[in-house]
Amino acid sequence: MNNLLCCALVFLDISIKWTTQETFPPKYLHYDEETSHQLLCDKCPPGTYLKQHCTAKWKTVCAPCPDHYYTDSWHTSDECLYCSPVCKELQYVKQECNRTHNRVCECKEGRYLEIEFCLKHRSCPPGFGVVQAGCRRRPKPQICI
Repeated sequence: MNNLLCCALVFLDISIKWTTQETFPPKYLHYDEETSHQLLCDKCPPGTYLKQHCTAKWKTVCAPCPDHYYTDSWHTSDECLYCSPVCKELQYVKQECNRTHNRVCECKEGRYLEIEFCLKHRSCPPGFGVVQAGCRRRPKPQICI
């Protein structure tokens, strides 16, 4: 029984390592109509879109995202995502859009993000002090004690 359990655990360990190993660049399956075979094609890197699937003769063809568009991960999409056009009221641009990242907006000083609005941090009343300062990007208001 112990030998059987030991062998099962070794097999499980090997199969987990084999199935979770990442290849680089990441791959995806694509059906090649010319050869009628499934091919393992390279995914496109961030900042690009899929221009042409791989074939038995050619590798995957990726092209750069146009201005005001981005992709932020390895993918198989034939389109880039459109960047957020502007920041909302009481926000500023922390990072502009580029081919690999969307525009990042952050609430102005003294405010924090709650759902879609930049709310003002409350002030501590006289005799109380700040225990935990509020954040601008997460819904975390200032805490007083």
